[in-house]
This record gives sequence, C-alpha cells and structure tokens, in this order.
Amino acid sequence: MEGFWALAVIHKDHPHQIVAEAKENPIAIGIDRYKGEVYLSSDVNAFYTSGLDVIFLQKAEKIMIDDTVRSKGAFEHFMLKEIFDQPEALQHALHGRLLEQICSVEFENFKLSPTDLANTKKIFILGCGTSWHAGLIAASLIEEFAKIPCQVEIASEFRYRNPVITQETLLIAISQSGETLDTFAAVREVKKKNIKVFAICNVANSTLTREADTTIFLRAGAEISVCSTKAFTTQITVLSLLTLLLGRHQGMTQDVGLAFF
Repeated sequence: MEGFWALAVIHKDHPHQIVAEAKENPIAIGIDRYKGEVYLSSDVNAFYTSGLDVIFLQKAEKIMIDDTVRSKGAFEHFMLKEIFDQPEALQHALHGRLLEQICSVEFENFKLSPTDLANTKKIFILGCGTSWHAGLIAASLIEEFAKIPCQVEIASEFRYRNPVITQETLLIAISQSGETLDTFAAVREVKKKNIKVFAICNVANSTLTREADTTIFLRAGAEISVCSTKAFTTQITVLSLLTLLLGRHQGMTQDVGLAFF
C-alpha cells in the first residue's frame, strides 16, 4: 500500500487477534499492566491521564495482539503466575546462545564486531528500578570475570550529566519494556558522541531497540505484574552470558569460562 496510513484489523476467523500496522502515520498502543489490557488509538491523547504505558508503531512496523497474555491460568494473580514462569523463561533466555563446547556465547542478530568487544575498555550500564539492580549484579560479574571497569548509573540522573566517554566505551541500556523514558533519552544523548549502544530488552520494536545499535532480547514473554519476576531473572541470565562473551574477547581462558558457567 502506498501513502501514509495506519490500520488495525480483526479477521472473522481469528476474533481474538488484532493485527496493527502503520506507515508514517503512527498508531499509539496503550498497555495496562495491572489489568493485562491493550488499547489502540490513532492519537495518544486518547490515553491522557489513563496511566497506560504507551508505545508507537510507525515506519512500516507491524504488531499482532492477542489475549493469551491476559490469562492467569490457575494462578490467583499474574505475579504468582510469572514466578512459576521463570524456569521456562530461563530456558528460552539460554537456548541456542551458550556454546558449551568452546565456552563462548552467540547472540542472534548481534551487530557488535569481535573488534568492538576486544577494544572495550570501559562499560556504562544504564537502567531504572529493577533494571538498575540487574545492572549492579552485572557490573560485579563483568569486573571480576571480564576485567573491564564497569559503572552503573540510574538513567534518570545520567541523562543530565556529561560523563567522560571515549570511543573505547560501551554503553549497555537495560529496560524490560523498552519504553522507559529516562533510559532511551540517555541513550540518545550518548549516541550524539558516536558511542556504541546496545540494549537488553524484552519487547521487540520498542523505542529502546530502535535507538540502540544492537539488542539482546530477554525472551521472557509478557510480564504483566508490576513487580518484576521473570524479567529480572532473565536480565541476570542474559547479562551473565554477556559477561562470558566479553571475557572471552578480553583474554578469558576456556577453563575460567567453564568455571564461570
């Protein structure tokens, strides 16, 4: 289709699914994480004062929304369900990424080169709330095993600073939703300095994933509960994999790598 447009379609044979696509004209998607509900609108003002998390589709992006994420199954509430989702979420986070025979890691669609990883001399980790706490654990792992100085910053404060950043600096931005305003705003400031940024995120096509040079997805599945469970544990898992990958490019021996995992 040509021109500027935004569509949301329901097929009579699939009444529980909505397919939305936009070209240039945005579609606003409002997410109520308390109720597990999703709303679509052509104008974000429709969600004004509603307390919804809002993301946008534009530039020929497509999304399918169904009602599977709203089911609590036999559990009393979503948080309890997501606690029990963790073993499966961790399996998904690890699947196909950990190369045990050579003690290394391979992330899908990873756009940083071996040279980028080998030349990294300092790392900043940005996040808010739960993601910031995951970053604190990651910094300890990275410094101990990859031997790279690592600094963890609350994104809402970092975005107003002017830190010393060189071309040998790597910035890691963590956000479950990819729509944490302070985090992607900080990323935009850093990218003005031509610094490599990669995201750790759970939601494809989110703002953070579009801003970053590359993204590692958590594969945790939708997290409805406000209190993070499986998103946090998969963040730690993915950051541990990243530690191993960085370490192997920074001179970590295979024996040390095996001991790490």
